Amino acid sequence: MIADKIYLWSIFIFYLVFILWYYMINDKEKGFYSIGDYGNKVKANHIWRFAFFLTFSILSFIFTFLELQMNITKIVAVLFSAVSLGIFFYDIFIKNVKQEEYIAKLQNQALKEVQIEEIFTLEEDKADYNLSGNDDTMMVKVIRGREGLALSLGMKDKNLVFTPKWEMTEKEIDFFCKQLNFYWTENQTIPETIKIFEDKNLYSYDKQYVWHYSPRFKPETIVKIKKGLIIVGITIGVLFVGFWLALSLMESSENGFFKSIANAIVDWLLSGN
Repeated sequence: MIADKIYLWSIFIFYLVFILWYYMINDKEKGFYSIGDYGNKVKANHIWRFAFFLTFSILSFIFTFLELQMNITKIVAVLFSAVSLGIFFYDIFIKNVKQEEYIAKLQNQALKEVQIEEIFTLEEDKADYNLSGNDDTMMVKVIRGREGLALSLGMKDKNLVFTPKWEMTEKEIDFFCKQLNFYWTENQTIPETIKIFEDKNLYSYDKQYVWHYSPRFKPETIVKIKKGLIIVGITIGVLFVGFWLALSLMESSENGFFKSIANAIVDWLLSGN
């Protein structure tokens, strides 16, 4: 039963602290901030979100090691998992998608399109290059040529080698390699033009580059999902509070029937295996 008490008190304190903290940040009359403190309020909300998700993740990890016994704790655990699922769904299918759209728009503004001959010298050879480290599904692969990193398109008995007109970093050559492979997948040929970053420092963020989008919902569908999550959350909260109020009233009732029902429910909630 000690594990159950730790679980229940941790959940209670967690939500109480973060609800009060949120209230004190955003309440117009009793909150920490007044007119002129908008910047501080935004920073505080950002810290609140970071602290909430960090604490939530830590608690979720710790709770996996607790062996719950009481039925009430198991019910609360299901509700906690439901909240976790809702947060996960929101992060992956709504928040992450919006960030991708924003990043993609910024990337497109930072790119310019040039003729491929301005970047690479194309020539054929029959050399046998070491292709290890490349994805097997790539048609165009990164190789180490005579003058440094280059790209190679393997054909029947020869290679079409793309030799950069300047020394490229691994991140830079990898960006062009991926771009050519995505184009090949859709068109089965090499493009006449290629996109490059005017600011070469942006090549170092190759893992953040949006090559393809996550599954998208229509804007009206996102609004419905958000409303649905809010309604479900409020409904669960109201039902939970209402249940305990009703149970308390039944326990304090002078009516023996209601009191026996309340006692039976309490005994079941506190029991388990």
